[in-house]
Amino acid sequence: MPNKIISIIGKPNVGKSSLFNLISGNHIAAETSKPHTTRHLIDSNISINDNKITLFDTPGINFKDRKIFNRNLNKNALSTIDFSNIILHIVSIKGIKKEDNDINLNIKELSYSITLASPPSLDQAYLLKGFMASSSV
Repeated sequence: MPNKIISIIGKPNVGKSSLFNLISGNHIAAETSKPHTTRHLIDSNISINDNKITLFDTPGINFKDRKIFNRNLNKNALSTIDFSNIILHIVSIKGIKKEDNDINLNIKELSYSITLASPPSLDQAYLLKGFMASSSV
């Protein structure tokens, strides 16, 4: 059975790396309050109920800042859309903003995307692991 590829995307500082670490069961990605701590794709190969999954943590997407550095981070994060089976879009619990909708516009063609409110919890991680193991995507 081929690997499922799942990417976690969202704006900076919404808990992408925290959720990545919870799902992977390892502390692989740095978790800080500083924006742009994650600058490259980070992956973890996990197995849930004999399903092999490659999970990606991505840099925060920020369409407001037009600096080259930020455009490169956006490009890294958005590149995962093309090869992922499932996109987990993380948004702030404070509400969905215009920037979140802009991210959704980039993933609207994808057959499976899930939007979750942060901060991530162990309950979310357990539910997602169950979904990932049972999903036929």
